[in-house]
Amino acid sequence: MNIAILADNLTFGGVNRYCLDLFEGLQAFPDVEVSLLALPDHSDGWLRKEADARNVPLHVLPMRGVFDLQVIRQLRRWLIDHSVDVLHTQDYRGNIIARLAVRGGRLPTRLVCTMHGAHYFPGATTRLRLYFTLNYLTMFLSDHIIAVSEETRKPLVRWGVKAKTQVIHNGTPILSPMNLAHRLASRQALDIPPDAKVILFCGRLAHQKNPDALISVARKALSARADAVFLVVGDGPFLPAMQDQLQDLSPRVRFVGFQRDVTPFYTAADVLFLPSRYEGLPMTLIEAFARGVPAVASTVGGIPEVVDDGVNGFLCDPLDFEQMGERLLQLLDDDALRKCFGDQAHRTAEESFSLGQMCRETYGLYRQYETGRKNHAE
Repeated sequence: MNIAILADNLTFGGVNRYCLDLFEGLQAFPDVEVSLLALPDHSDGWLRKEADARNVPLHVLPMRGVFDLQVIRQLRRWLIDHSVDVLHTQDYRGNIIARLAVRGGRLPTRLVCTMHGAHYFPGATTRLRLYFTLNYLTMFLSDHIIAVSEETRKPLVRWGVKAKTQVIHNGTPILSPMNLAHRLASRQALDIPPDAKVILFCGRLAHQKNPDALISVARKALSARADAVFLVVGDGPFLPAMQDQLQDLSPRVRFVGFQRDVTPFYTAADVLFLPSRYEGLPMTLIEAFARGVPAVASTVGGIPEVVDDGVNGFLCDPLDFEQMGERLLQLLDDDALRKCFGDQAHRTAEESFSLGQMCRETYGLYRQYETGRKNHAE
């Protein structure tokens, strides 16, 4: 069975990490041959660099400008030449181009798309809104739609595609719960005191991630606890303004920029802080849980499907900065509660959000369409 995964761009983010993880996870199935394709963009090409680092072959389709229709022909030719059974797409642009390539060329290739979010969002450009609308209008052309959370699936049902949808949660490799030696080693490497209380934010510093909440809560937590350290991992358009507004708290607020390997930061952290305004199912949250790090997170998107309030973390209204700060301090102040939440977080990831489970469920979906294609041919 030949599978092709199409990434929408080359930019760093959870969706492209999903594509790489899925590619690697599908290697466990001997009857599957997987290819990874991508559409070009004007980013620094993170996906290309990461694919090279993981020894994952990546084919970037040639495309001149946003509305280069030649990419449809290029994709169609690639699918024919490689006898692709299932093309698995992500995000609006990739979904639209793939549907036009496959259906317009009347190819036997089956189309599966993963919806990592199914909503407009504040600040969306006219181009993004156009992609969203075209994605919705052409959705019936996909054979099956994977939603990464029940919350993502709801609008799909309202749009009338209920029978073609399935929830498959994002997954991540599950590690053994970190021990004290690992934590101390990571803190030493990052020049963090061994007895500090470390709050971790990991994500793109943009409107979606609620930077106002991060600034407010950082001030509250650091003023309440002299031993607190706030690690901010990520880059984005809000970085300069945030650095300026929190300059007086340096070095206790540390902006470390984009990091290819975030493992040392998860290992050093006591709590993950995720105040997003909107989400699909954030990989950062699942990765933190896989390492036994509890979270204080907002009640948006698929986050409540991961965070069980008062069991493995705390949920807060994304606009209630006061509540976020209180919940964060509650976890920092109570070592036993934080340990209990961390153990439960690891158990949650192990039982429901492993990479193996995600790949098995996705593989089962592919097999369903391969069988259907063979029966149709007969």
